[in-house]
Formats: sequence, structure tokens, C-alpha cells
Amino acid sequence: MTSETLLVLGRLSANLNRSLANYLSDAVPYFAGANNDVGTTLQFIVKNQRDMVERLNDLIVENGGAVENGHFPIHFSGLHDLGIDYLIDGLVSHQEATIVEIEKMRDELALAPHARALAEETLGEAKGHLDSLLEIQGKIEKNSTI
Repeated sequence: MTSETLLVLGRLSANLNRSLANYLSDAVPYFAGANNDVGTTLQFIVKNQRDMVERLNDLIVENGGAVENGHFPIHFSGLHDLGIDYLIDGLVSHQEATIVEIEKMRDELALAPHARALAEETLGEAKGHLDSLLEIQGKIEKNSTI
């Protein structure tokens, strides 16, 4: 694998590793009025992201690259102790932006079939996570209008 491919894989890994959902797994939001499915869904998203980060990092190291998982954006620190009803819009927006970034990185991997396939799998998971977040958002909106 080329150094450029390893750098793209590293950016992809860092993008997932410092996601808003991943951050909130340690700064657990308040779930007043939300059913247990919301917490379970967020835990599932985080587990999927962490599993993919591990796979990406393994591929990077196997090919002589170095792993740098990055840092969470500083503005995430202002999200402690907020309710999921407030955070869900940010989670959806963040996931939409993540999908755009993954698509760009996937396209950069056009000449690296194995890495591109992993980026495609990451993109598919990210789109599934967006669907799950949109479902949560719909449930929260429905409950808030009652």
C-alpha cells in the first residue's frame, strides 16, 4: 500500500474514532422520556464504529503505517449533560457530514481496491447509522408533540 493510501485510511479511522456518537458514549446524554431503544441504538452505532476503527488500524499497521486516532473537536465538550432530545439533531448533522467525508475518502482510494472496499463498507455502515439516527429523531419528535 502506498503512503497516500495509508494516510487516507488513517483519516478515515480518525473520523470514526472521534465521532459525536463515540464522544457521547463517555458523556452519556440524558434520556428523559426516551425509550431504551434510543440508548441501545447509540451503543450499537458506537460499537460498529469502534470495530471498524480497529479493522482500519489493523490494516494500517499491517502495511507499515502509524495510527493516529485524533482528538475530539473541542466544541463537543459543551455537550455534557444535555438531553438526547437536544442532541439528536447534532448527531444527525454530524452523521450526514461524516458520510460526505467518507465518500471523499473512498474516492481517493480508487487505485487501492482492498482499502476502497473497506471504505465502501464503512460508508454502508455510516448510511445505516444515519437511518437509525433519523428513526430516533422521528420518535423523539413524535413524543414531544404529545
